[in-house]
Amino acid sequence: MRYSSIAALSLIIMSLAFTPLLAQFEPPPIPDMTIEEAIAAIQSTRESQRIKGARLLESKGPKAKEAVPVIIGLLRDEGPLIRMDLLHVLVAIGEPAGEAVPELMEGLSHDDFHVRYLCCRALGGVGKAARPAVQPLIKALKDSNPSVRRNAASALGKLGPKV
Repeated sequence: MRYSSIAALSLIIMSLAFTPLLAQFEPPPIPDMTIEEAIAAIQSTRESQRIKGARLLESKGPKAKEAVPVIIGLLRDEGPLIRMDLLHVLVAIGEPAGEAVPELMEGLSHDDFHVRYLCCRALGGVGKAARPAVQPLIKALKDSNPSVRRNAASALGKLGPKV
């Protein structure tokens, strides 16, 4: 009994000690801008603006569907950090991001496993429009990264039993 009390007290002290440290890692608040302003922001040359725009679009989910054509164009040209943010936006948009399926399929063979697993997640969220991605998703089940394999399996499950 004595050791469990000491362990509990240690956990309380550690949580109190680390709470201020963890607080500084909270994500910044969602920027206050319209979807149109966010679409313009993701096309900015300033990385900070692009990140803010992507965060707002992600927070809007399917309501940000008008950003999909712009995101498709940017996925081909942008660096790794903004690409990740834009993939998160497509995951959040879900079904209305169906026109991005060819680019998401292409991302399944990307060198960066983060890109591969986010493409799997986005394809799963797109639904029936992602049916052309069944074979690449099946191939992703053999990926070297467990996150990619797990998200590929989840995406295939979301596409339904008749794929």
